[in-house]
Amino acid sequence: MDVNRNAPVVAADEIDIAASPQAVWEILTDLESWPRWNPDVKSMDAQGELAQGSVFRWKAGPGTITSTIQEVEPARRIAWTGTTFGVKAKHVY
Repeated sequence: MDVNRNAPVVAADEIDIAASPQAVWEILTDLESWPRWNPDVKSMDAQGELAQGSVFRWKAGPGTITSTIQEVEPARRIAWTGTTFGVKAKHVY
């Protein structure tokens, strides 16, 4: 899933982590644990396996976001789309 660099809002960030790609992957893909390490995520409800088409709902800020996993490349890439308050977003890690 490519990011539309011409979208009205585009954000990117980078960080060096002293951990293996597998360790980072395990944390990022343990969706239910997000509220423990990400202060912006207030709650998480993941349904089904971590696979393309899986849906999860999470609360961040004032809204609940319904997201669908679009790509899963173990230890390399996870991408999902989400919608809240009529705003559509893409996330790629």
